[in-house]
Amino acid sequence: MSRLAWRGYWWTIAGWLLALVVYLVLRQSVENKLLWGIVLSFPLFLAGINLVLFSESHERICASEVARHRWLRVVTMGGYSRRTFLITGLIAVAMSILIGVSLVGGR
Repeated sequence: MSRLAWRGYWWTIAGWLLALVVYLVLRQSVENKLLWGIVLSFPLFLAGINLVLFSESHERICASEVARHRWLRVVTMGGYSRRTFLITGLIAVAMSILIGVSLVGGR
């Protein structure tokens, strides 16, 4: 299950990046603010929930990947803790809500 959660997280991030590109290309032609709010906030919301719910398994996988790749050890400063994944997930959820509300609100 832990690898599935890890892959699911990265797939939702990829989906969010794709949604961002689509938004940047089509934002002038599609006027529905609610649609854009959902399209841009939902993948990020799912990624955040994934980090919160599976923070322990993300910590284990991160530790194993850091042990295998020296460059990753430098980037992550030795690996991320469960708490770091949990906080990052909560920030992603908050940011997704902020993005959705700001797009729907017209700001």
